[in-house]
Amino acid sequence: MHSRYFMTIVCLLVVFLCPASPGFSANRAGVVTLSPQAGFYLFDSEQKLKDSAVYGVALGYNFDQHWSAEAVLAGLMTEEDRTGGEDVDITQGRMDVLYHFLVEQDFVPFLALGAGVAEVSPDGLDSDTDLLLAYGGGFKYFLNDRVALRFDARHLLDINDEDIQRKDDLVHNLSFVGGFTFNFGSISSTPATYSSQEKETAEQVAEKEVIEVIEKAEVAAKPVVDSDRDGVIDSLDRCADTPRGTLVDAVGCPEPVKFVDSDSDGVADALDACKNTPAGAEVNKRGCPLPDGDRDGVIDRDDTCPGTAENLPVDEYGCPKLSEKLKIAGLVIEYATGQSVFSDEAARELRLLAAKVNSTQQGMLVVEGHTDSVGGVFYNVELSKERAEKVRKALIDDFGVPANRVVSKGLGPYQPIADNNTQEGRQQNRRVVVRYQP
Repeated sequence: MHSRYFMTIVCLLVVFLCPASPGFSANRAGVVTLSPQAGFYLFDSEQKLKDSAVYGVALGYNFDQHWSAEAVLAGLMTEEDRTGGEDVDITQGRMDVLYHFLVEQDFVPFLALGAGVAEVSPDGLDSDTDLLLAYGGGFKYFLNDRVALRFDARHLLDINDEDIQRKDDLVHNLSFVGGFTFNFGSISSTPATYSSQEKETAEQVAEKEVIEVIEKAEVAAKPVVDSDRDGVIDSLDRCADTPRGTLVDAVGCPEPVKFVDSDSDGVADALDACKNTPAGAEVNKRGCPLPDGDRDGVIDRDDTCPGTAENLPVDEYGCPKLSEKLKIAGLVIEYATGQSVFSDEAARELRLLAAKVNSTQQGMLVVEGHTDSVGGVFYNVELSKERAEKVRKALIDDFGVPANRVVSKGLGPYQPIADNNTQEGRQQNRRVVVRYQP
């Protein structure tokens, strides 16, 4: 008797200590199971029946992945354990409740508890019906979603057996059977069961993950825009109109900096792209001098005469600045007797007048040639024309004055400005006068 109990305990330990591995996890909820089985049945020695083979079938239903119920029908043919003993047929029917473990594995152990009846039919005698209580366990090893190998071990208590004279009227029998379990019905993945609190937490986590995925997708779909080009995109920029070049923090707002202006141009060193600007120079927002294309000291924005030649004195508008003498009397070029060639100094003055005309769209130059009274009148008139024409030609060819803005004429000896009876007077009368007329 004790050896049989020991065998039952060993079998149960084997069931629950066998390693499990992830697999088909076919112990699904909502399926009908059919389990044909065969094995060996061990009788209590007091019952005086020989141990024999047992055959049966179990029809079950899985309420969820853990709980199921089975209707079990088993039959065995034995005989009395004595010489010439009669044959005995036993039919058992019971209802078992099973609880499964490791339901997400392909190796699924379980515990079982049930009750039923046993009809004992000896040859030539009336049948006797006993009450059965059964408990034990087993395991299922799933080969796929539909089929599993199965092993069961049960300790069966036979109550009210009239053939056994025991104080507690109990008979202890053991049953060891193996076979297959077949699943019928829809096979679908069944989630693990959770408590209501666990379900709520899992749903919240899942919802949060979905929201995060959607938000990331929305951000990825939006174009990256940085309107003020401060290095912080508009969606994160709290100061969207920061001036270009301003140092900003992580949210696009200007960093507080100490105002340092080394060249005193009104632009802080942190923003100054031209840190050595000459004193007094007008600068832009980057601290660089405003452009002065002709380098006359008047920036292009204010320069009325942007093409002034280098090194010419200019007025506040950037135009060549004429002396008061040139403005009133014009340029006077004196000549030697009978000559029409002017000096280098006169050429420099002509250059200034030419620049004045070229820098504006208005005004022109009038060139007048004069002589003293020495020589014939006709000769002096022609000489004065020659002197005036050479100056006009120099203004056009050498200094770029348009031809339609220069006129020349020879006046001979008719407009003296000094006494022709003296050498000094005649020197002053031998002249060309160039006047600027606005």
